[in-house]
Amino acid sequence: MINLTSVSHNFGNNNVLRGVSYKFEKNKYLVVGPSGVGKTTLLNIVGSIIKPSYGKVESNYKVGMIFQDFKLLNDFTVKENIELPLQINNLSTKYTEIINLLGIQHLINHYPDEISGGEKQRVAVARALASGAEFIIADEPTGNLDLENTKKILAIFEHIHKKFNIGFLVSSHDSIWENFCNIKLSIEDGVLTC
Repeated sequence: MINLTSVSHNFGNNNVLRGVSYKFEKNKYLVVGPSGVGKTTLLNIVGSIIKPSYGKVESNYKVGMIFQDFKLLNDFTVKENIELPLQINNLSTKYTEIINLLGIQHLINHYPDEISGGEKQRVAVARALASGAEFIIADEPTGNLDLENTKKILAIFEHIHKKFNIGFLVSSHDSIWENFCNIKLSIEDGVLTC
C-alpha cells in the first residue's frame, strides 16, 4: 500500500495540499478537481517524484508513472525507451508479453516521432509495466488522445488491472474515466475527499 499521513504541500505561500491522510491499495482511483487545485502535486507525491512540505509517505509498492506528454526520448527507439528504466534499475524483466499485450511489437524499431499519439501512450504503458510496477500513476493519460484511442487505453488499463493485479491512480478531466475507476477522489481547498 501507499500510505499518506498528514501530507501538506506548499508552493511559496500557496498551500496546495492540507493535511492529506489516505491509504492507496490496488484499486482503481480517479482524482478530480479543477485545474490548479493540486491533482498533479498529489500524484507526484504519491509517486515519490516530489517530497511533501510536511507529513509522511510510506510505500511498499513499486510505482510506475504515465504522463500526458508520454515523456519518450526521441533519440531512442520504442524498444530502447522501454528498456531504459530496466537498465537504470538493473532489472532484467522480460517484457515480450507486455509488448504483445499492448499490440506494439511492430513498432519496437521505430522512433517516437514515427508513431501516433495512441501508440506513444501504449509505449509509455509498456515502459511502466516492464519496470515491474505494482501501482501505476497516470496524469491526464488520454488528454492528448481522441475518443477512439482513449477507449483503447481504458480497455488496456482494465485488462492490466485484472491480469497483473495492478493499482491505478488516474487524474483526468474526462468523465469517461469514471467508467474505469471504482474510487473517486476530489481535491477542494487542498483537502482530499472520497
